[in-house]
Amino acid sequence: MARILLVDDEVLILNVLKTVLTSDGHEVVSSQDGEQAIREIQAKTFDLVISDIRMIPIDGIELLRRIRAVTPSLPVILMTGYGTVKSAIEALHLDVFDYIPKPIRVQDFLHVVNQALKYGQTIAGGEIALDVSAACPFEGLVAASKSMSEVCSVLRRVIPIDVPVLLSGEFGSGRQTVARTIHSCSPRKDAKFIALSCGELPPPLLEAALFGDGSMPQSGAGGTVLLKDINMMPAEIQEKLESVIARQGASPKGKNEKQPALDSRYIATITETLSRPAAGDHLFRRIKAVEIRIPPLRERPDDILPLAIFMLKKRLGNDAPIPQIAPDAQATLRAYTWPGNVSELEKTIEHAIANLDNGRIVRKSLPQRLQTAVPATSAPARDDRAFEKNKTLKEFLSKPLMNLKQKQG
Repeated sequence: MARILLVDDEVLILNVLKTVLTSDGHEVVSSQDGEQAIREIQAKTFDLVISDIRMIPIDGIELLRRIRAVTPSLPVILMTGYGTVKSAIEALHLDVFDYIPKPIRVQDFLHVVNQALKYGQTIAGGEIALDVSAACPFEGLVAASKSMSEVCSVLRRVIPIDVPVLLSGEFGSGRQTVARTIHSCSPRKDAKFIALSCGELPPPLLEAALFGDGSMPQSGAGGTVLLKDINMMPAEIQEKLESVIARQGASPKGKNEKQPALDSRYIATITETLSRPAAGDHLFRRIKAVEIRIPPLRERPDDILPLAIFMLKKRLGNDAPIPQIAPDAQATLRAYTWPGNVSELEKTIEHAIANLDNGRIVRKSLPQRLQTAVPATSAPARDDRAFEKNKTLKEFLSKPLMNLKQKQG
């Protein structure tokens, strides 16, 4: 049983949600305004706070800010029927656990509450559980490492709020895969996902794809547009796109409002090794309202073997037997520095499949560059406990990854 602080100035909603939570076995303390909620937090210990945003005199954002000043790790869920891009970004920067639109669906509400409580227990225990389903419930992403678990935690909060996102990282780190995940789990998932290379497309074609022209409609209208290497976009197109995004952000759409002609969600990528736009670039500052850094593979070695298994399943099919990765091959894969990141690992797995040894991936199945870079004598010895941990991950990855539940307002 958890102790939950529930804050809402609408008595009916307060009572209904209190009944829902109490029926689920929790102790609930209710408050009708932010000032009373602050007094409750000062007097008692809570496992979770659930608060409305639109309240007087202290709104949910200010309440979240004050909570963070005294209990930085306490999970907080915000809910509102008046969502705006500005409030969503503020909440995100204050490390809100989730952001739920009203009207609230009870099943989804309880799901988010249980996830928040599990997260709070994990933080209280001082560790991140090695559970890919809990860390990253998105099909196509693997997050056995702490750094990718944190990326997935941010994604879970960003996906529903429809703000521009900047994905930074090295070549091959998986930024386009993350962009596709944002699209496929968002309310725009049934519309198009369009990827445009700002550095490769001639400016007239890039402009026509973004805004349409007399003979060509706008690409990705109503869907998601991925702007690859946004720092390579010509200045005149940047200025026009900034104006479009500014108009979208200034006029949040309700359910019954007509979609504007250029309504799209914009995701941009920038490569860490390339220079960023100047600080005065308005488009860049607007698009990076939420920036997510995708760490290179060398910074997340715990993802290497789970990714390898995931790629084997993707390449061979769910029903095909998965080749065992021998201890010497495991050690080499983990010790290699992966300058080409996830893309290089995928090519390595393709090579290994073509060079199996009695149905197994052994060290000599790997490309010669890996064997040269990581001599057999320098590869770490097998750790039986680590091997068993990987076996568990393999068993987990044999099951479909949990699909993200979309919250409908």
